[in-house]
Amino acid sequence: MTDITGIVLTKMDGTAKGGIAVAIQAELGIPVKYIGVGETIDDLQKFDSEEFVKALFYREEEKMMTLEKFEEASELVKKVTNPTKLVFSEYLSTQTGAKVYLKPENMQHTGAYKIRGAYYKISTLTEEERNRGLITASAGNHAQGVAFAAREFGCKATIVMPTVTPLIKVNRTKSYGAEVVLHGDVYDDAYQYACKLAERKWLHICASV
Repeated sequence: MTDITGIVLTKMDGTAKGGIAVAIQAELGIPVKYIGVGETIDDLQKFDSEEFVKALFYREEEKMMTLEKFEEASELVKKVTNPTKLVFSEYLSTQTGAKVYLKPENMQHTGAYKIRGAYYKISTLTEEERNRGLITASAGNHAQGVAFAAREFGCKATIVMPTVTPLIKVNRTKSYGAEVVLHGDVYDDAYQYACKLAERKWLHICASV
């Protein structure tokens, strides 16, 4: 068997590349690099799994979530979410030999749990930041969450979505009052364009959560 000295990930969004890279490096100890669509081999970036994990879970002390903040957020998002009770899955329990329960977050107004993070994030913005308008990049669920939450707060939202996004998700996002801009073939392209628009129009970026 040929020894593998490294792996290159391509054509994935940032979260997918990050999660897969962490798993590969943790289990196999193989260096991982990634390259985005439109980049050349010279643009390869070394993926640092430790830095990725730190970015996910560690923040400066003053920005870290406390139990009090979690409880505050939990109460706040109840204004726009439906309670979703755990549902026992006989099929999955039989297949796995364990007791498996599902939490049907697809029953939320926007069809996913993403409304929780989007609504809480916007609630923490100042009036001036909301008045500037919001922008984000998403292929669907986060887009609808931000659009819905922005409408609830009475602020304008611009959503940049890849051109290959299913029409039903585009239309659902528009139905919440957001302006949809289609750009690029993958999430990375849409995100980079969203950043450019944010700088040009002085919009607040509401990153995916």
